[in-house]
Amino acid sequence: MTAATRFAIDNCPVCSDSDAAPWLSAAGFELVKCKRCGHHYATEAFATDVLSSEYYDESDDAMRARAVESKRERYFADYLPLLQAAGVN
Repeated sequence: MTAATRFAIDNCPVCSDSDAAPWLSAAGFELVKCKRCGHHYATEAFATDVLSSEYYDESDDAMRARAVESKRERYFADYLPLLQAAGVN
């Protein structure tokens, strides 16, 4: 991905103020803290179409199946023991 695939975020997404202080650099992004409301945000973001093509290069059906499997695994790992401890069958 190139810098052209990003768009600038010039104002705080919470209060719309443009006065921000540098806070952190991570994964090629500059993060700032709004001086007005204290919200932390990135100064750039990827366009939606770039995210779609670069990160979600799979069919909707495949994504749904992956999400269902993930929820099923979480259920058995996290919730089932709690339900069993509570005496729910």
